[in-house]
Amino acid sequence: MKPIHTLILIASEHDARFLENKGVGKGIQQLAQVSNDAIADQLKDYADQPTSGHASVGEGRFHVAPSGDPRQAKRLAFARYLVKLTGEKMQRPGYDRLVVSAAPAMLGVLRDQLDGTLKGRLYADIDKDLVAIPTADLAKHFNAVLAV
Repeated sequence: MKPIHTLILIASEHDARFLENKGVGKGIQQLAQVSNDAIADQLKDYADQPTSGHASVGEGRFHVAPSGDPRQAKRLAFARYLVKLTGEKMQRPGYDRLVVSAAPAMLGVLRDQLDGTLKGRLYADIDKDLVAIPTADLAKHFNAVLAV
């Protein structure tokens, strides 16, 4: 029987880590780490851009500032970026399913950004911020969903 390979994304508003489990008893290995601050320039592509509008009379134009909380906007941009990376990783041969773990606010944003393909391969999501937990100690946090 072929082992089930699982891609694991653990994220907070500021950092994320990609890990993998290659089957029962194989443990968890870290693949990559991403920092929101380290990729700030790339996140601009995922942020809501300000728009402009026309005055109701005449030739005037005006700038419309984005509404909402800047922290929420940064969280959303980071989530979009992480979902894009996750999609790229899941397209590579070998991954059968996805597990996501994040603090509740970030997890909600990540869930909203998952497309149909990723949602279909989502095996479990855990509402815990595990980014700061050493890789060697992560197995106990995933025992309920994976045979690590």
